[in-house]
Amino acid sequence: YYRTRATRELNARFGDLQYRIQDLEATLVAEMVGRLLRQYGPRLQRAATAAAELDCLVSLAALAADGGPGGSPYCRPQLTTDNVLSIVNGRHPLAETVVDTYIPFTTTMHQDSGRLQVVTGPNASGKSCYARAVALIAFLAHLGSYVPAERATIGLADRIAARSAAAAAAAALPRAIALPPGDVSSMLRQATCRTLLILDEFGKVRNNDPRVSTAAAAADSLANASLPPRLILCTHFHELFRPGVLSAGGPYLAFYQMEQATAADMEAEQHVFLYRLVSGRCSSSFGVYCARLAGLDEAVCRRARV
Repeated sequence: YYRTRATRELNARFGDLQYRIQDLEATLVAEMVGRLLRQYGPRLQRAATAAAELDCLVSLAALAADGGPGGSPYCRPQLTTDNVLSIVNGRHPLAETVVDTYIPFTTTMHQDSGRLQVVTGPNASGKSCYARAVALIAFLAHLGSYVPAERATIGLADRIAARSAAAAAAAALPRAIALPPGDVSSMLRQATCRTLLILDEFGKVRNNDPRVSTAAAAADSLANASLPPRLILCTHFHELFRPGVLSAGGPYLAFYQMEQATAADMEAEQHVFLYRLVSGRCSSSFGVYCARLAGLDEAVCRRARV
């Protein structure tokens, strides 16, 4: 910032050259790109498309040969025209890359049973990760790729439709605290017995009053269909399990939860998430414990329990 008479004269004559240089550079680059696109645009687009496809194929081949993190195995899935889905020791292909230990899951949807899975569990216990892993494994199998599992049998699907409240929140969509019924309605209208549906946080909240009737009615409607789509519904609407809210549903409905270990001192609300999918129903989201894990002050957590 030191100024002399010479620098002041240069500044008066030329001004601040940095922005003029940057503007000139940007103009020259834009002009060069425009000329290249006009002359070579179609060829460059074809080359980029070929390179992208080659990159995908090489990446999928590397996973098939080397597996995931630490050599975790990828298997060749069995695609079948039977309307089933079976995954043994499956994993989320991305989530397993960012944790030291990944707990695999095993799930089955038969032709005549277990096609509608209602998954409950505490916050951050792995429900969403499980649902998305199933969708990704089915998607990779339809691409012709190996999948992150010990074994997998995937019945052909006409579409894989997924809707997540977390994704809506990340996109800053309105009312992203839970899935808007309009989105769910579109998915259900287009679904066939060959469709795989993923509904994460289904429902809508207004004035802190959870509306479970829509979720129960949708589940009942699907359960009473002659052959419903394959569905994974992750929810915190534990009111669904109250008497009279959800009908028996026949053989299609199946209830799962993310397992946890609970200490004897229930007042202290000590839990350990096992991140393991098991049969059953979770009765609470354990919000106070999850708040403590997120770093909320212990005095606030004690007050919340009261």
